Amino acid sequence: MGLDKLTTDFEKMDIKKKKRIPFKVDLGLFEKIKRVSSRVLTNRNVEDLVIYVEPSTIPMELLNFIDLLSQNVKVFTKFYAHSSVFSQLNNELENRFLNIDDLFEGLRFGINDNRVDYDLGFTFIWKKMESNGAILKFSNGSFISSDAQIVNYVNELLPQVNRISEESLKKNQTTSPLLKVLKSF
Repeated sequence: MGLDKLTTDFEKMDIKKKKRIPFKVDLGLFEKIKRVSSRVLTNRNVEDLVIYVEPSTIPMELLNFIDLLSQNVKVFTKFYAHSSVFSQLNNELENRFLNIDDLFEGLRFGINDNRVDYDLGFTFIWKKMESNGAILKFSNGSFISSDAQIVNYVNELLPQVNRISEESLKKNQTTSPLLKVLKSF
């Protein structure tokens, strides 16, 4: 009896669902990008990097780097919105977050995936911050700020053969289908 009343009350509620507006892009371009499917850095554990990003910005240099990096080492990405952002989340911003997450679907850490099968993990947290630049925070409280410094730090973790050069980053900025779509957000 109680469950029936609850179900009836729930059905009568006027819940306005936000409609997600998907981007209009042929994702076939992204499926053609050859990503590394097995670990390259077998002598170490997965390095999980947590990067905080101001919601009004898109860390293009970092995303460009991860796009290239995923072709050399096995990486996963995760995107979250911090609670400080949820209260101010509008449809446009929510759509942007969801669409960016969709673009990185091929690098998403799946529910059945095992962390030890990856070389690097990037967790992006959209959070209200005082600066507009991305910040990589470490468990000991220290941090690195700016996309360029984070790219340099991650490159230093890699063997020379797997590092991403400045020339490759610049070339990818103009040719990457991923970045072309991100610039439209």
